[in-house]
Amino acid sequence: MLIAAPNEDGGNLLAAVGLTKADRFVSVPAKTLISRCSKAFPPFSERESSLIIQARNEYLHGGAAVYTKLPASAWWPKYWSQVAILVLVQDRTIEDLVGADRVEIVETYLATNKQNIEHRAQTLIGRAQQRYAQIRSGNVSVKDAAEWARFPDRTAGLEYRDAAGCPSCGEEGTVEGDYIIERDRNYERISEDDYDVWDKLTVSAEYFSCPYCQLVLDGAELVAAAGLEETFCIKDDDPDTHLELEYGND
Repeated sequence: MLIAAPNEDGGNLLAAVGLTKADRFVSVPAKTLISRCSKAFPPFSERESSLIIQARNEYLHGGAAVYTKLPASAWWPKYWSQVAILVLVQDRTIEDLVGADRVEIVETYLATNKQNIEHRAQTLIGRAQQRYAQIRSGNVSVKDAAEWARFPDRTAGLEYRDAAGCPSCGEEGTVEGDYIIERDRNYERISEDDYDVWDKLTVSAEYFSCPYCQLVLDGAELVAAAGLEETFCIKDDDPDTHLELEYGND
């Protein structure tokens, strides 16, 4: 629908959503498409994408000696940061686009872009908000409803977990992690000669998921960029008492 040029009878738009077949489908110019995407899928950048298209046109049609004056190490991260946004808003992954044999190369470029993590978090949250609004309004296609119903549980199965508010819809989601940053031993007196031993664990927040809007933040960097706490605390009621720890007698 984003690429459909408006016409008097609406034929292009109807064809774009699959309701009819157009005899001659007309798409919008690239400039219009970029503008639409920037409005529909923030933080997709109209400026950055326009510069990429301009460089491409000058190279192919203007006789430019090089594609861009930027070195490849600087250009590719900019390019893939924009592509990644458009991939994510379609509920797809970079691997779906480039294949398993090239995904590591692309991820390397993305990791070098300082803004990429923040952009990815914003994109994932924005897309989850769209899903949540569709679900609450009942405006969900049969295909999308079936796809979302296939994976109602988005948790990762990491060793430790706790409840956390979803940065997208505000409902209760789950934050998870495997790495214990700190273990604090506590002895709680329950009778004259008996103590209950428990540990307070501070765990790195490495993954977040929400069953309501289906937001998934896969990685500590994304969790932090979404505004969630970088750690969470849980109580271990059955600790290994052979561990030598510094502890407080609470």
